[in-house]
Amino acid sequence: VQLRVLGGATAPDWAKAIGGAPIELPDGRTVGRWWTSGYRAAWQATQAALAGKYDDARLVGTIAVTSCAIADEPFAGYDDATRGALAAAGYTDAQQRACLSGALADYAAWTQTPAEYPFAAFTAADGTTDASFTVSVMPGCTDATRCVLALHDVGPRSASDGGPVHA
Repeated sequence: VQLRVLGGATAPDWAKAIGGAPIELPDGRTVGRWWTSGYRAAWQATQAALAGKYDDARLVGTIAVTSCAIADEPFAGYDDATRGALAAAGYTDAQQRACLSGALADYAAWTQTPAEYPFAAFTAADGTTDASFTVSVMPGCTDATRCVLALHDVGPRSASDGGPVHA
């Protein structure tokens, strides 16, 4: 099986409150500040606890790199209203880029189980995509001994180009 622990909207309330009140999204869900050092430290501690219990379990074939996101796609973009809510809480492209660049470190406690890192073109706060940034993060996965490059988000990135808008 793949172990996919989601933060963002499905995180426990205590995690969503790290660094400030939970952020209310336009769709009614709430999220925490996953791009901050306090949240990342809690995420790493959670991963270390899980790795301590399951890293050598043959049942877990891969873990999913899902930090730095509302759901399970770290590079996915958000609609204008969601971007506005995140920006009001301090979210910036620079912080998200730093989070994505260091996401594999969030799973350092997993020493035996491969990590699957889903990539897509990075979507900036203004809605533009930057595939070159995504490509710059990929070597961290390809240079790792236990990382699998993945692609989950293959659809169009906005309502204007006919596809779903991620939120």
